[in-house]
Amino acid sequence: MSAWWTGSGGLWLRGVDASDRKRGRRQRRGLRTPAALGRLGTMYQWGGSCTNPHGPHLSERCDCSSLTRRAYGVARKEITRTTYTRLHDGRAVPENAILPGDLLFARGTADAPERTRRCVRHRQ
Repeated sequence: MSAWWTGSGGLWLRGVDASDRKRGRRQRRGLRTPAALGRLGTMYQWGGSCTNPHGPHLSERCDCSSLTRRAYGVARKEITRTTYTRLHDGRAVPENAILPGDLLFARGTADAPERTRRCVRHRQ
């Protein structure tokens, strides 16, 4: 079974388990969204570090990769910096196995996605 599927709007999506599925559900909670929610409403900046997303310097604002990396960092889980390298870091999982905290890749093509997203809640 392919780990790629076409999501709404024709976007290519791939679910990658970047967490550790051997952990219990309670331990996985740290990989959920609170760290990312504090960055809501900030300006997007491609290539930004997400180190000071509300600050005046563009280089410190968030892009999709730095936002997901910071959220994982709060949970003491290191992931690589870019969408392009992350695509190969975890293991692909089928759509019905995606859990909160897993990464989703979208836009572009299946071989070269342009965006990284985190699963917040999976709907069956």
